[in-house]
Amino acid sequence: ETLRIGTIAPLSVPHGLASDLKFNGFTIPKDALLIPNLYSVFFDEKIFPDPYDFKPERFLDEKGNLKNTDKVLAFSLGRRVCLGEALARMELFLFVTSLIQRFTLEAGDIKNIPSEKGTMGITYAPKDFVLKAVPT
Repeated sequence: ETLRIGTIAPLSVPHGLASDLKFNGFTIPKDALLIPNLYSVFFDEKIFPDPYDFKPERFLDEKGNLKNTDKVLAFSLGRRVCLGEALARMELFLFVTSLIQRFTLEAGDIKNIPSEKGTMGITYAPKDFVLKAVPT
C-alpha cells in the first residue's frame, strides 16, 4: 500500500512507439513519446475504492499474507518490468522492519505533522518534516 499511495515515480519511464497505435478511436503516430501516468491508476476509484485512504489490507489475504496482484505497477509490468524488483522488495522489507525493530518513530515537531500531500513532478516527494528516531 505504501508503494501505491506514496509512489515516488508517479510518471513511469517514457516509451517511444515503433509503429502507429490505435487506442480508443485515436491514432497515436509512430515515434510518439508516451509517458504512463501511474498516479492516475493508483488513485482510480474503480481499481482502489477510497483511493486516498491508507488501507494495507487491500493487498493481504485472510491469513495476512501478501496477495499476488498486478494492480500496483511500482516496478512496471510485462516485458519492461524492473529486473531488480525482487531485490528491491527484499531490501525495502529488511530496511523498514529493521527501523521498526530498533526505533520508535515520533514527530519531531508536534505542530508540524507531515502532510499526506507532497510535491508532484517527475518524482513525488513529501513536504519537509522533522522525524525523531528514538532507539528502543
